[in-house]
Amino acid sequence: MPLSEFILADSVGYYVMIYHLDDGVLVYKLIRLSLKQLDKQLEDISQIKRCHRSYLINMQHITSIDGNARSLTIRLDKVATSIPVSRSFSKADFY
Repeated sequence: MPLSEFILADSVGYYVMIYHLDDGVLVYKLIRLSLKQLDKQLEDISQIKRCHRSYLINMQHITSIDGNARSLTIRLDKVATSIPVSRSFSKADFY
């Protein structure tokens, strides 16, 4: 899949749910891989960032960052739910 179509990866136990665009429609795929392994494979790509222990996001798809220093959330294109951000990150890390 082209990197521009990748939206986010969500940890689901020993699996990872990959959300991506297919002809402009959000689809997902469950793969047997840990989020840590996926993060290691994508570490050279600067636009893919781990924002929480359970999420990897494509920073090109960020629409807004809400909250304060204690509780940040990220909104992504075509994703209905907000993605939590670990307290170790600030808003500046995503711009």
